[in-house]
Amino acid sequence: MDGEILNLAAALDRMGGDTQLLEEVGRLFLETTPKLLDQIRRAVAGGNWSGLERAAHTLKGSAQNFGATAAVEAASRLEQMGRAGDRRGIDKALAALETEIQRLEPALVALAKTGGASR
Repeated sequence: MDGEILNLAAALDRMGGDTQLLEEVGRLFLETTPKLLDQIRRAVAGGNWSGLERAAHTLKGSAQNFGATAAVEAASRLEQMGRAGDRRGIDKALAALETEIQRLEPALVALAKTGGASR
């Protein structure tokens, strides 16, 4: 259910109702997210807390564009862990983020194919 993964109305509102802009931002998200996830994984593996905080913050902001609450919350948790230098539960938090991004990506692909009118 895409409604649980992203909020189309909120996303369109953030883009000023411009469906073309929403499609472009969606494509950009799909292009940049793998690199951000890789940065997050490397930061977790290496204990690079500032790198984790920065990459998770960037991904959180990108996911906010789509009203993707679960992905935003997962990225926010990792951002906070990076800020605090807290490893407790970090593998679970990373897995949660990866799961939410995996759920979000097909919804964004579908959005691009339908021109923002997936409802």
